Amino acid sequence: MVDSLLTEIGGRPIAFIPMEFSRNRLFHTIDAANPDLTSRANLSYSLEIQVPTFPQSLVFEPLHRSVGKEPPVTVFGNTNSFAGATFEYNRRNGKLDGLLSYQKPNWQQQKITSVFTQTTPFKLRELVAGGIPMVNTDTTLTRFCIKAGLNDEDFAMWGDTFWSKYQFEQRRFLTWQPNNKLIGREQEEYLSFLMNFSPKPSKVCLRIQSYKPTGTNTFTAKELEVVTQNSVVLCPVGCKALGLDNDVYQYDVWLSDEQNRRFTEVRTFQIDSRYRANERCILFSNSLGGFDTIRLIGKATETLKVSQTYAQRNKSVQGVDWMEMVVVNTEGQRELVISTGWFERGAKDYLKYLDELMLSEQVYLITDKGHLPLRKNTNGLVDVEDNTDLISRSFSFTFDRTVQNFSDAPSIGAVPPRPTTWEGVDFTHILDSFGKRTGRMRPTRIRKVYADDKSLYKPLTIKPNIESDPDYIPYLVNPSIVPGSSPYLNTSIVRQGTLLRNNCGNGKTGGYATITIPAGRYGSEVLGGSQQLAELEYTMLDTQEYANTFGECIINPYDYAYNVPANYAHFRQSGFGQNDGVSKDNQNGVGKGNMWFLQEQTGQTDVYAVGSWSINLPTNYLTGFDWRIILYGTSFGLKVYVNGILIYNVAQVPTVDNCADIRIPHNQIPSGAKVYLVKI
Repeated sequence: MVDSLLTEIGGRPIAFIPMEFSRNRLFHTIDAANPDLTSRANLSYSLEIQVPTFPQSLVFEPLHRSVGKEPPVTVFGNTNSFAGATFEYNRRNGKLDGLLSYQKPNWQQQKITSVFTQTTPFKLRELVAGGIPMVNTDTTLTRFCIKAGLNDEDFAMWGDTFWSKYQFEQRRFLTWQPNNKLIGREQEEYLSFLMNFSPKPSKVCLRIQSYKPTGTNTFTAKELEVVTQNSVVLCPVGCKALGLDNDVYQYDVWLSDEQNRRFTEVRTFQIDSRYRANERCILFSNSLGGFDTIRLIGKATETLKVSQTYAQRNKSVQGVDWMEMVVVNTEGQRELVISTGWFERGAKDYLKYLDELMLSEQVYLITDKGHLPLRKNTNGLVDVEDNTDLISRSFSFTFDRTVQNFSDAPSIGAVPPRPTTWEGVDFTHILDSFGKRTGRMRPTRIRKVYADDKSLYKPLTIKPNIESDPDYIPYLVNPSIVPGSSPYLNTSIVRQGTLLRNNCGNGKTGGYATITIPAGRYGSEVLGGSQQLAELEYTMLDTQEYANTFGECIINPYDYAYNVPANYAHFRQSGFGQNDGVSKDNQNGVGKGNMWFLQEQTGQTDVYAVGSWSINLPTNYLTGFDWRIILYGTSFGLKVYVNGILIYNVAQVPTVDNCADIRIPHNQIPSGAKVYLVKI
């Protein structure tokens, strides 16, 4: 049974952190300086990119600074429009993308590993200077990016919301390959997932549901004990790596947290147990930053082309066995031409998916000795073909390495003359789901040293400390660190949401819900990071469901409950003065209401004292005349509600001698009406 979907951690709904695509063109606009400047002639804008000194470092250093100017002012009628300055600060293989790198799975990898080289935080520093009066602003924004990209059409639609909206809904692994994939039993297969949601789980569990003729079985195949925010989790999901029994014919794969709550999509693999005369697999990097495997079951040819360089020797001896031309260099180049074989299912989707292979920057042939790098020779592919039955495609590759010798022996590796080991450098804190310290630390890099005296190995060798590396150093406990502490805690957020409650029922008006994020809920190792997580939680809570649960229900004063007698209307007010009132009268002076000029009438009913309210006035009396609302003052507005509906709304009522005589047509206040008058 597939695990239920993870929607919150620790009572806090999960939210996906926005990421920039480093393989796309990225732009940033610095808002225009104060439009009221008397002179903008020497106004300049600068954008500085700051990046970590090394992967996972908390120290940022400037990478590049661009200087620009704002375009000329645009005039719309009497209004001037200032556009600020726009900078293109990255493109494929550009400033940010060049800092990131893919991390290929190890050959026949068995463990779940974290990849830190495919993502990075970065900062954009905005500097605006010049103008009259002098402007001098300096603002720094924190961003995150991943070595991934979308095509231009999708990037235009999803570039800003792919991770926060699309990924929140889809929970996609880093792949575009079609689901229900048919694979071989010995095939290497991998899935990657970006851990860019907050709060993050404390553990990643690779969950499997296998299908056998005798039934199904759901279990945890592998675990990743420590999860790093914004890292890429790389999981081996092939049959062999998962240790599936031979009678398994299908299995589902997903990732869950330590409580078996699923936070990814579910991908299905179907095992092809049929004999295949030809079967090869190619591993390649895809556009989202994962590594896909494509199984090729068509015929293939491998060709070795050899070139040799000769040198001529002086002929100093006689004899037919004397070699006058001596080979001084031999280089061979191997080529592979291979067919996909006929696509047996989802041909249209797989044909289009082959674009990923064509666009890939890293391609490997999976062999029994490792992953052999390939270079694509094929530079064209028909990826849409209408009205066809069976479909296949062929590709041509060149092996990346030249061949100079032949051998067919297994490698046992070289034994170093002096034992070496690795030690950690540049330790960083392991954070919990809310960005606070756990007391555990891990080295972000490791360096090679001699095992006997721990002196540095020559030449100096330093590399990232990643779990897929055989020299990986595990996490250490630092007893001086208080679990739950953090150098940068968020300040509290107590702010109304943006949505009104809409389920209060009759007689009540929905108000806004107050969203509270307590101070110290989140931590961060960098300034502003914890507040960004708090703001992210505020955004996730600002929903209609939250407003309907926690928003205020206000008794609607305009649609109050009152049993109005037949042929009468009931009147209430807000903001009226002592002499303000309502009346209904005719030309001979007979009237009803609470105005001062009605007080001298004798023997009349429905006449109320000046200033008294919650009154009933007849609706079937003097039907030829309007209702009169008489107000005193120099500046005010008036609203009139009938049965909760606004029928009169004047923000500035005209007055004569500090008095206003407003007329409401007789038929707008019918029998049984509940009237509410508001003087503003």
